[in-house]
Order: sequence, then C-alpha cells, then structure tokens
Amino acid sequence: MERNHTKGVDVPPQTDDPTETDLEQVRASIADIDRQITELLEMRTKLAKRAGELKLQSDDHDFVDEAQSDRVVERAREYAVDRDVDENVVSAAFRLFVHMGMTAEWRDRTARDTTGDAPDRL
Repeated sequence: MERNHTKGVDVPPQTDDPTETDLEQVRASIADIDRQITELLEMRTKLAKRAGELKLQSDDHDFVDEAQSDRVVERAREYAVDRDVDENVVSAAFRLFVHMGMTAEWRDRTARDTTGDAPDRL
C-alpha cells in the first residue's frame, strides 16, 4: 500500500480495473482512517477538558465561548474549501466536535463541583 506523505495516510494503489480485492483494500483503508479519526477525537476531547481546567484557573469562567466555537468551525470550513471537501458537511461535523468537547468539559467540571451546580452559561 502506498503512503501519501503529504497527508500521512495510507492509500491503496489506483488501478483502471478495480476488482473485489481492490474494493476490500479501499474498505480496509477507510476503516483505518475511521480509527484514526476516532483517536484524534479522543485527543481533541482530552484537550477540551484541559481547556476547561485552564478556564477555571483564569478569570474567564464562562463555560461557552461562542466566538471561539465559531472560529473553530470557520477554520475547519476553510480547510474543507481548500481541499475540495463539502464545506457544509465539515462545518456540521465540527459543530458536533465542539459540542462533544463542551460536553466532556461540562462533565469534568461538574464532577469536580461538590455541589453539582451548573456553570454560569451552557
């Protein structure tokens, strides 16, 4: 299997006459990418939790930073446009990723909060 060095992704070799075996190779590559995406989402969630910890240590106690969330989604949308990927799908996915991070941050924050009170803003 070839290694696409610019993106770090293993891709199956291209052929003019794909066979069932080639389809299986493509599916295996897709499965590997799905695993990598899941691992990256795990890392992203851990970083979101850390951001929450840092917010608590600073004067910024607002739980949700809508401007930051919008910047994350816009940055992802721009990446999608640059790579000719559906920007609407990427924007929607990143809204979910941001929400996933906020949910993890919320769980950590409430787990540390002995009163169980909600943060100022959600």
